[in-house]
Amino acid sequence: IQYRFAETIIPSPHTTPESVDLQRTLRELVKLGARSVVMEVSSHALDQRRVDGCAFDIGVFTNLTRDHLDYHKEMDCYLESKQRLFTELLVADAKKPKRHAVINIDDPYGSLMAGSAACPVITYGLMSEALVTARNVRFTTSGISGVLVTPVGETAFHSRLLGRFNLYNILAAVSVGVAMDLKVEVIRAGIEGHDKVAGRLESVDNDRGITVLVDYAHTGDALENVLKTLQEIASARVITVFGCGGNRDRGKRPIMGEIAGRYSDMTIITSDNPRREDPETIIGEIRAGIVPLGIKEYTVEELSSGFDEKGFIAMEARREAICLAVRLARPGDMV
Repeated sequence: IQYRFAETIIPSPHTTPESVDLQRTLRELVKLGARSVVMEVSSHALDQRRVDGCAFDIGVFTNLTRDHLDYHKEMDCYLESKQRLFTELLVADAKKPKRHAVINIDDPYGSLMAGSAACPVITYGLMSEALVTARNVRFTTSGISGVLVTPVGETAFHSRLLGRFNLYNILAAVSVGVAMDLKVEVIRAGIEGHDKVAGRLESVDNDRGITVLVDYAHTGDALENVLKTLQEIASARVITVFGCGGNRDRGKRPIMGEIAGRYSDMTIITSDNPRREDPETIIGEIRAGIVPLGIKEYTVEELSSGFDEKGFIAMEARREAICLAVRLARPGDMV
């Protein structure tokens, strides 16, 4: 986690720093010449009022799915924390008359967020009536192409990012451009000039004829979006290696297990930052979501010659799990 400007990198221990640290960081960015800042505002930060001293111009709501319930306890509390950005911190006033809320109207909570916003709203989406959308969309292994439809015009585009969830991210960015009164040509150039996001379906070069991708997905919704994307564009098998972090929401573990098992040809459950928990306990809770699918549970010995039947295996050592996935992959497969 870090903040970047030009060649300067400022590490951060949290998605959104504590209020004093945040203001210090913003001051440093101003000294370096920054005039605009894009930041991720966590629900923790909103709940703890870390950003109450920030005068936001634009706020973006992407989605709300099960996460951080170890902190918020209930989805309603999680929702209320997220809403603060749009109901309390983005109020149009004399100082900031052009404040905007950008809302994913396709999300189940999108209409609620839009209806409660205290400033003008720009909606984006693919399924619902939205101000910013896309048509004639194609998803391939080389990216996304289609036509962007906005209040300031339409334009054909191609992005090297992969998958439907990245199209939603693109539409969010386009909507911010609209809120900033940018021309559609400038918006398109920005979209097409961006080729990857670190840790988000990030490609790993190799000479084995396989596609290797790294993604940060750590919720059921995020994992499902990633695996659905791969199933849409895959020409062969999908092999998934994943785990769940320790001392975090335990309820999502079997959910993520079930999703991985459903959308993957081979699922390898492994350890992922267990913190102060027993890795085997975490793996067992993930496994509990896969077992009811009725797919085959393999042993290492059974996989020594590869696999033909859909299945899964649990192994704690992460390095060994990754090595196994690459070894099992045939040309054309996705890991």
